[in-house]
Amino acid sequence: MQELINKIIQFGKIQGNEFNKGYLTGVAIVVLAILVLLVLRIILALIFRKKRCSSIKIKSDNGDTCVSRAAITSVVKSLEKEFKFINISRVNLYATKKVQFLDVLIDFDASGGGLPPQSDKFKERVLEAVKEVFGIATVRKVHIHLRNINLDKAPVKTLPSVNVPKIEVAKSTSTTEKAFKPEIKSDATDTSI
Repeated sequence: MQELINKIIQFGKIQGNEFNKGYLTGVAIVVLAILVLLVLRIILALIFRKKRCSSIKIKSDNGDTCVSRAAITSVVKSLEKEFKFINISRVNLYATKKVQFLDVLIDFDASGGGLPPQSDKFKERVLEAVKEVFGIATVRKVHIHLRNINLDKAPVKTLPSVNVPKIEVAKSTSTTEKAFKPEIKSDATDTSI
């Protein structure tokens, strides 16, 4: 116990130095800033978090209808007939406080063209199909995650050929060209090598 009291007294003496006070204040400010940032991150994560849903409830006057994720998945997978270059692997349903959105994991075949135009059409068609079949208007976004891509028969775009004019150099008759001959001198007394 006496050793602990002696260490506390020595620590008090060490703190008496102005440099040590400034150093300890700086360390305390850095630790406090880190704690504030961690608390802020936790608060923002709780506010903007998304959670995985297993179903969507559709409220009506005569009772609620619950549409499962499996039913939504089957409707989305039925769109593979329209988009033959997109193969749907998995569909997940997520929700925030106000909006639901779909996460669609796809395999893409590049032989049908580029992904951006096809994915935009696919997203629009998914939202339309979910609204048509189930009457769900709260699904507002479709996020596409590309799992695999097939580039075997992808169209290769070539750049158009450009005709570059030939540049002719006019030779002057008044100047004569001399061949370059380096001068090599050997000195037998040089031993610097």
